[in-house]
Amino acid sequence: MTKHAVTGSLVISALIIGTLLQPAPASAQKKSAPSVPSWFVSLPGDGHSYYVKTTASSKDKQLAIDKAAHEARVVLAKLVQSRVDSVRRVLDKAGALSGESGTRFGNATKEIAVELKGSRIKNHREMKKGKTWTVYLVMEYPLGASSESLVHAVGEDPDISATVGPTEAFRALEAEMKSYQAAKKPPPKTRK
Repeated sequence: MTKHAVTGSLVISALIIGTLLQPAPASAQKKSAPSVPSWFVSLPGDGHSYYVKTTASSKDKQLAIDKAAHEARVVLAKLVQSRVDSVRRVLDKAGALSGESGTRFGNATKEIAVELKGSRIKNHREMKKGKTWTVYLVMEYPLGASSESLVHAVGEDPDISATVGPTEAFRALEAEMKSYQAAKKPPPKTRK
């Protein structure tokens, strides 16, 4: 082979290898690798709810959804328990919880973080790659729901209600609860 033939072969080989090594066009990449949903990347920050995002994978789609939801509830429970503890500290400082009423308040509020009444899956997406399902999930828990639970827990015990009810902290909880309840109500029907 001549020098030019060898150089030409090397150039053609380099072009072929270069073409093979180039990344696939964006449209082909989207088909091969599922993308993370935009709602998962940036969570809302409305100040009225806790939002928790989780992912889970499994060969069974429902198991992946259940795993992601469970993990989100665990994180939410920790956030809500922290909030309940914070309210308790405020009430302690106000002198509203002392002795037996403090113990009874603690007992009455234990279930709030466990039950998570009002929590819901805001968004989720299942994606399958090969034999594995991956779930992206965002769970929401309205802060008003914990306020509602706290207000009801206090209201069920007349002694606690007598000591906690008059405090500014408790009135703030009641206001947050009322706002939450008003937002839950469907709009009134209009007559035509």
